[in-house]
Amino acid sequence: MYMQTRQSLLIVVALFIGIIAVGQSKIDRIKAIPPEEMAQKITALQKDKLDLNETQEAEIMAINLKAAQDRRSILENSSLIKMRKEMKVVQEYTDNKITSVLNPNQIELYATNKENIRQEVREYFEIQ
Repeated sequence: MYMQTRQSLLIVVALFIGIIAVGQSKIDRIKAIPPEEMAQKITALQKDKLDLNETQEAEIMAINLKAAQDRRSILENSSLIKMRKEMKVVQEYTDNKITSVLNPNQIELYATNKENIRQEVREYFEIQ
């Protein structure tokens, strides 16, 4: 019985270490992307999907750049435990700022396309 418990515990520890290693690898890939490049890609996708005018595009680029810089800071300075919560706060703030720039039709498009845009960014930067 003791041996089974010990083996089970070792398996759980090994799985946990593996999960952390995979998560760290993803974080390292994200850290390697300059915030400016990330913001430009996100803004380009939003421009296409939301039909942004030039003024909106400039405002949203500034919002996306600040968000990318904030996310970079979180990745570099936060523990894994705090990271998720802090990233959620940045995303909610960013969503609110972006929707304040959009018209009602664009807000609806933003809500509909938000996850698709995130997925396209992940694929583009290979951060799955």
